[in-house]
Amino acid sequence: MVYIYKKIIGNKEYYYLRASERKGTKVIAKDLAYLGDNLDEVKNNLTKLPQYNDQIRKTYKTIHNFLESNRYLEKIKQSKIKSDNFLGDKLFEIEACKLHYNKEFQHYDKLTKEEILVLS
Repeated sequence: MVYIYKKIIGNKEYYYLRASERKGTKVIAKDLAYLGDNLDEVKNNLTKLPQYNDQIRKTYKTIHNFLESNRYLEKIKQSKIKSDNFLGDKLFEIEACKLHYNKEFQHYDKLTKEEILVLS
């Protein structure tokens, strides 16, 4: 299975394409390629990896969900939000969900909204 792994070194984030495979009782993970340090670069570099193309297609949904959720999270972190002692780090995630709801989800058709809510 292939997925995107985010390493945080210092204050900077680095994205890698990582493969994990089960051998016996152990799970072996290996970094396949460096994808970049921002999400736009990651999307571009994913298309430039033809040797891992079939593995990326198998786990496209996981990779796409990771990129989309982090895209909204980065937008929220760039805006200046008043900190809350009770919520702490969860405040950014809540605001990212709110931003996604306002920008994407509200523009869907009524039936599509109902299907998404039923499936979740």
